[in-house]
Amino acid sequence: MEKINTLHHYGDSFGTWFNPDRPNECAKVGFSEIIAKEFNLKHRHRAEGGLSNYIIVSRIVEDMFRFKDGDMILINFSFFHRFPIMLRPFDKGHITSLSHSIASRGGNNLQKLPEVYLQYNLLHRTNFQEEEWNLLFHSFIKPIFKSLKERNIMIVVSFNNSVINDKNENYPMRRFLHEEPFSQSSLMNVFTMDYIRALNLRKFLQDGEDVHYKFGKQENIAKLWIDYIKTIKKIV
Repeated sequence: MEKINTLHHYGDSFGTWFNPDRPNECAKVGFSEIIAKEFNLKHRHRAEGGLSNYIIVSRIVEDMFRFKDGDMILINFSFFHRFPIMLRPFDKGHITSLSHSIASRGGNNLQKLPEVYLQYNLLHRTNFQEEEWNLLFHSFIKPIFKSLKERNIMIVVSFNNSVINDKNENYPMRRFLHEEPFSQSSLMNVFTMDYIRALNLRKFLQDGEDVHYKFGKQENIAKLWIDYIKTIKKIV
């Protein structure tokens, strides 16, 4: 059967399975490739380690013209505390997340940024994760996903952490997302609100192998997503 539609996969490192620094310790086939094959879809991979939710959404905006009726979008949303920052020179448009830059070999680029700007992001911005997420959701995610749904494009997502860990530690994503009822009218289908916990319970994670996943677990991870997607298709 000819594959006419595409699965577009976005996310951070949990949406990847290949580490260029250790090519011999990576899966040959990733879980979203297996999902695409199950539903007879082409596969387009747009996930990348260290991305913030802002950049994930930016990539979706960039690809809006590529999506077709019947496509599927799979998103591994990143951590809420990953905020985008621009590196100098600004005209290059190099946007990264502060936490990833500190941990990566590219952290030296931060020396080019004003100290007060770094302090703002490190010491203050992380205290307002709830506000940052709401701003991103209502300004971009909600109108984008509404447009995609009207084009008959299925959106399936996971969240890395179910609670926004800022000054209000009692603010679970579950409460916020229930404002968009989990039904046929929902903007997105939430596979899990705590992806790391869900995989840890099944002993699928081990840092450093297949990026985060244990060796040989890509098919098991794919099956979790596939089983959930099949329940959505029955409803629709």
